[in-house]
Amino acid sequence: MFAGIHTSLSESPLRFVAAMLLVGAFAVPATLLLLVVFPEISHTLAGVMGGIIAPVLTAPLMWVLVVRPMRKDLATQAARFGLLLEAAPDGIVGVDATGRIEIVNVELLRLFGYSRDELIGRPIETLIPARFADEHAARREAYARDPAQSRRMDSSLSVDGLRSDGREIPVEVTLSHLHTPNGIQVVAIIRDVAVKREAALALHQTNQQLQEGMKNLQRRESVLRRLGEMGDMLQSCASEAEAFGVIAKFAEQLFPADSGLLYLTGASRNVLELQARWGPDAGSPPKLFPPTGCWAIRRGRMHVADDVGVRVDCDHIHASNGLSYLCMPLVAQGETMGIVHLIETSENRELTEEGRQVALGQKQRLLITMSEQVGLA
Repeated sequence: MFAGIHTSLSESPLRFVAAMLLVGAFAVPATLLLLVVFPEISHTLAGVMGGIIAPVLTAPLMWVLVVRPMRKDLATQAARFGLLLEAAPDGIVGVDATGRIEIVNVELLRLFGYSRDELIGRPIETLIPARFADEHAARREAYARDPAQSRRMDSSLSVDGLRSDGREIPVEVTLSHLHTPNGIQVVAIIRDVAVKREAALALHQTNQQLQEGMKNLQRRESVLRRLGEMGDMLQSCASEAEAFGVIAKFAEQLFPADSGLLYLTGASRNVLELQARWGPDAGSPPKLFPPTGCWAIRRGRMHVADDVGVRVDCDHIHASNGLSYLCMPLVAQGETMGIVHLIETSENRELTEEGRQVALGQKQRLLITMSEQVGLA
């Protein structure tokens, strides 16, 4: 009781003064009573005995008037602290100087999947993956010896925590310390950063998509510029041979990852003749073949041969080696004048199925625009 009185009174100067006045008020009558009852004792001894008897006599009053209100205040403060601890949005754990867990809040229990009884008294390394346990114990001991010098641990760190089910979770830890009669107690605030990492990853992906979008716009602008240049150059050509060379050079720039062939109908209109080629994987194409040998000529529109759906090859394809290809008829003023045959390279096989479909759709649109330019020329 007297230990509680000392603790409570030391925290309230006014109550301390009131308690001392109360003890003093009883000490004087007690001393006078001793001198009357025992006249043979000295005044000094009577004063000492009165000072001893007074606290005993006043103990019940001290309990009622001072100690009990103070204990109630302390209980109220402890309850408020508990409410604040449990209401904290982050996990909080208090660890003693030996690394044993003394305090946990509800959020920490939820975060790591433990009950309060399962954690209290256990080492803090319970919440850390085994591969980091020894290193953490050494750093914890260094922090306990000299928190002021351990700046590395006294700031926020991103680490991995270990849940009760063995699953590791990313957390951010901020440390602080308290000086108590039992030594330094470390208080760790632990925040789940999985959502933060997901947000950072989503932001990174969005940034990548924006960058990819910018690259696509730049590529489209470059393609449109080259198509315009090709059309202008074709209008200025003095001969068909010169025009074929221009078409091949611009086709290499428009389709840098593919090979291609340009066939035009001959004077007899019953045969298609090879006039230009570009790229490394064109193989050994026929120099002549009849119009009926190409599905694009028969159908009057682009023919696509790839691995999606039913593949039907044209007769002028002797060995496609499994590569996809496009045949686009060249039409001017309602008359079919030839085809542009575009062959994918082996590099395109490294793309995913979705990537190949996207690339194929882009090529189809570009090939249509290019064929219109060539047909007009």
